[in-house]
Amino acid sequence: MKKKITITLIIILVPVLLLILPMLQQRPEGYSISTEKDPAFDQQVERVFIVADVEEHLIDVFAHSFEHSMVSALQENGVDATFRLADHETEADTSEADATMRIGIKPLYRTQEDGYQVIVGTEFEATVIHTATGKQVWHATGKVDYLKSKRTKRPGDTPGEGVLKEFAWHTTEAIARTFISEVNGRKPKPMYSATGGREYHGQRID
Repeated sequence: MKKKITITLIIILVPVLLLILPMLQQRPEGYSISTEKDPAFDQQVERVFIVADVEEHLIDVFAHSFEHSMVSALQENGVDATFRLADHETEADTSEADATMRIGIKPLYRTQEDGYQVIVGTEFEATVIHTATGKQVWHATGKVDYLKSKRTKRPGDTPGEGVLKEFAWHTTEAIARTFISEVNGRKPKPMYSATGGREYHGQRID
């Protein structure tokens, strides 16, 4: 009888755990962010043009995932977002946007005990300029310290594609959640920074 009860409990609990685990993974392993907002600015930013300057080591996989995750995260929170990489030759027309968000992102390196440097996350800076006044209304600096320990054979080795995507999702969460909360004064909708959580909640993983 006890054996039957145990088997029944396992059958019931396994699907429940499969649903809960992706939700538990939505929080980042660690990001820090410091911000400054113009206290006189009290308008809603409904359209934003994002110009991202992404360091070369992060371009291939990170930049693509960061673009899609930032645009979708802001749109899910009521902000129409357009994205462009800063290395494009032509200057973008931002006149139709309420504000321009300029983001600079570079790898966060850590030197291991063997003396080699590895990429363990990102360092970022974001500035929001109000189109109508040309004034800076929000500024943020921070870092995503994602990999706690990783060894590599060569200095400056880039993490695998899956890890770079998660760097992008964590960086998106740090910037987008704080922007929505501080500038637009809204409670941001959940943003998932692990593959399981994003797949379960229908957020892009490419």
